[in-house]
Amino acid sequence: MAARQNIPAQLRLKEIQIQSLKGISNCTITFPADRKVTAIMGMNGSGKSTIIHALACCYKPRNKTSKENNRFSDFFTPHDDNNWRDSG
Repeated sequence: MAARQNIPAQLRLKEIQIQSLKGISNCTITFPADRKVTAIMGMNGSGKSTIIHALACCYKPRNKTSKENNRFSDFFTPHDDNNWRDSG
């Protein structure tokens, strides 16, 4: 079995702040440097997938040279289940 590699510190996310995104508002999640795993748990409809999508958008998509002004559609194929028009 291959040994697992640690993620370099410069690639680790320290914190994410969500002001207004779908059903989530004023949410801050901190990722402690001494922890290797973070679990996002909650009831159906509580926003787990929204948080995962927001985390994905912290990184630039493969086809763009800049991480400025990334849009949800740069990461995920648009369809009826990911309508983000009401997000602040």
